[in-house]
Amino acid sequence: MKQQERKESSYIFDASSLINLERQDKLWHLSEHGDLIIIHPRVAKEVTKNPRSGLAGWIAKHPSSITYTFLPQENELYFSLRQQKSPKIHDPEAIAIAIAWYRKGFLVCDDNAALQKANHHDVACLTAEQFVQRIEPQMF
Repeated sequence: MKQQERKESSYIFDASSLINLERQDKLWHLSEHGDLIIIHPRVAKEVTKNPRSGLAGWIAKHPSSITYTFLPQENELYFSLRQQKSPKIHDPEAIAIAIAWYRKGFLVCDDNAALQKANHHDVACLTAEQFVQRIEPQMF
């Protein structure tokens, strides 16, 4: 079965997609699938710089979505991604790609360089809008 065909795959978020969901007032979509949402603490730290933001509030209410486990295989891919020069990506994006690749989940990302890198590693990717479109039919 292809990774894209899985219905119960996890959704691993990078900062760009979370920020876009907040801007579009669609954070509630995360709550509907909270058990499948994975956010690394480094990503959470990046999106909660403003403690009064909707994202900071959502993350505070859903601590089970934060993964503190970074498996050795994920760590290896993360370091490999960070060493690659083209396209250059930031730490939170590299972390999210590594987790999505190893755990065979969907990387939810709106950063073009990170999407390019993820596609190169055969990681299933969704933009924030595609995530919303994918889960909305399951909600009704």
